[in-house]
Amino acid sequence: MPYSSDVFDDYVSKLLIKWRFFSYLDIGIGAGKYGKMIKSLNEGANVTGIELVPEYIEKFNLHLFYNVIIQDDVSSIIYGNQNTTYDVVIMGDVIEHLTKSDGVNLIHFLIYRCKKIIITFPEKYIQYEVGAKKSESHRSVWGAEDFRRFNFKHKRIGYMHLFIINGFLNDKRSIIKPNG
Repeated sequence: MPYSSDVFDDYVSKLLIKWRFFSYLDIGIGAGKYGKMIKSLNEGANVTGIELVPEYIEKFNLHLFYNVIIQDDVSSIIYGNQNTTYDVVIMGDVIEHLTKSDGVNLIHFLIYRCKKIIITFPEKYIQYEVGAKKSESHRSVWGAEDFRRFNFKHKRIGYMHLFIINGFLNDKRSIIKPNG
């Protein structure tokens, strides 16, 4: 389904206002909730989105809310340009659609390339193919133990979880510059 829970929308909006960052990556943009949210709070933001399902891009007029849309699988990030960074990466109701190993690999890749990662996902929410789209099925179970090696904050409301992970670009001590 191209929609995600609205449980944390107010909280995420407040974070985006507080942070006032410039560059965003929205993984699995669906109906474009986060692109719309970011642009309504910060018109000058540069928002890139990745969406696997091409019909969502046209159906929801996503080009109105994203500066760049990559119509591809999320793994294209890991195997694409290694020098691209973002201030904030958002995975809203996405990570449970990946296999656990793909999700872990994605987080490990992104941690080097952003300041913040926002991840929301449901717990024990059963979902199979929707509209003959295999990508809509839930494939992995996540919990706090999966994020223990990172510097994170966790919130839970009902069956929904929100994790905010500090990326390495948030810590100036972790950045090693060439020749110095």
